[in-house]
Amino acid sequence: MRHDDFSKLVDEILQATKDVMISKNAEYAPGDDKLANFKRGAQALGCSPEWYLLALMEKHLTSIRDIVKGDAGYTPQLLREKCGDARSYTILLEALMQERHT
Repeated sequence: MRHDDFSKLVDEILQATKDVMISKNAEYAPGDDKLANFKRGAQALGCSPEWYLLALMEKHLTSIRDIVKGDAGYTPQLLREKCGDARSYTILLEALMQERHT
């Protein structure tokens, strides 16, 4: 892939990720705290919000592994969705860690 094509792809992916994360606010984060569902889920299971997030993220990583292995019927759209989910979770993890340490 050429550098300029890669740069365009990165821009497209990052904008799509941002759009999805913002659109999910009402569904997953009613109120003011974007991370509230991770905190409530962690409390219910007796773990930290970060560990709860990692457990949920594993589902997305498993889907990606299935696509790579050929078990999930690869389509560019499916891979984009699953990678977007994993990317979102790494951003959310970073937000949880930043909140904890500030």
